[in-house]
Amino acid sequence: MVVLRRLLIGLAFASQVQAAWHSGEGSAAIINDNYGFAMREAAQAAIRDAVLSAGASVSLVKDVDVQLASPEGGVLFVTRDGGLIRSVQLVKEYEYDARARVQLRLDITRADQVCGAPPISKSVTLLPFTLDTADQSAWGQLERLPEALTERFRDALDGVPKDFLVNEVVDRPLPIQVSAGSRDRPAGREYRYLAERSRSQYVMQGRIDNISLGQVDGGLLGGDSLVRQFSMTVDIIDGLSGDVIRSQQYRTRTVWPFEATERVGVDSDRFWDSEYGLEVERLMKTAVDDMAGLVACARPAARVIRVQPNRVDVAIGSRQGLRRDTVFRLKYEERFIDDQGVSYASFSDSGLDFEVVRVFPDHSVLAPVTGIMPASIQVRDLVQLDSFWE
Repeated sequence: MVVLRRLLIGLAFASQVQAAWHSGEGSAAIINDNYGFAMREAAQAAIRDAVLSAGASVSLVKDVDVQLASPEGGVLFVTRDGGLIRSVQLVKEYEYDARARVQLRLDITRADQVCGAPPISKSVTLLPFTLDTADQSAWGQLERLPEALTERFRDALDGVPKDFLVNEVVDRPLPIQVSAGSRDRPAGREYRYLAERSRSQYVMQGRIDNISLGQVDGGLLGGDSLVRQFSMTVDIIDGLSGDVIRSQQYRTRTVWPFEATERVGVDSDRFWDSEYGLEVERLMKTAVDDMAGLVACARPAARVIRVQPNRVDVAIGSRQGLRRDTVFRLKYEERFIDDQGVSYASFSDSGLDFEVVRVFPDHSVLAPVTGIMPASIQVRDLVQLDSFWE
């Protein structure tokens, strides 16, 4: 039995700060008798579960650093200075059915805030996953893995409503693949078009890089076992500029608990409940958490979709957590074409603030704070949250 140690580091808060205890449970497969790693993964899953049960942004998961006390096991919880998670308590840890299982309690303050303000989730368009090495999918009949991964990645995004709202899942990938820092203008135009069409601030896409099958020698006392790689790359793109913000690869290698010639497929729980399927699920959640942390403090933005006398309608609403009286800054869109015929778009600050006066599920009505409606405002202009976030 692995002993799970606790290190509770609290922060000195003023007495008026509201805090609450939230419970979470997590589990992880024990692979190759690596109990310490499994306990660490189970503890991280329990922290994530508690954060979500508190109705908080999953970016708070990063407030706790889970460390191994030794290579053999034992876990330390270190809360980040200035974070909203003040301390972590172990309720129970045990092993069952070849999995490490952990129950925790988290002391979370201001669970309804992120970056000092109520969270407004970021709107997303999701492009389907692709498979770079289709020949590797023949082992186990995983030809439909890209489609299944797209569906489950969308479910993972839906599972963090304080962070993301999926506006559209595109049925076909873009023919052009780009990397972080790329300024590929043809691809950028496609991303901007997709984002504008679905009223999204961000675009996400993924690629499955490696699902190769191999074998590990079991030695004299054990038989050989099959292992399988899984590697994917997830990109998040700014839908306003079309530029890739981050391209991150995630990889793992674990037991393939089926025969080499077995027809497994990806349309049943048999695959997803296996050690391999659970590892794929874990990596997907890790990717979602990383993307949430990346854009947590980015200012939400939305397009103007209608201009009325003394009012504008914008494509952001209560499903993203928007509330009345929130103030946005208007930005004018400016487009131009260079001498090569390439179209560009930029936004200039108008210096004008608009306040939310009515909120609907998918759009809102804003009025100028000064009461004077600018004559130059147009559909496709932008409003961006006017705050200290940036």
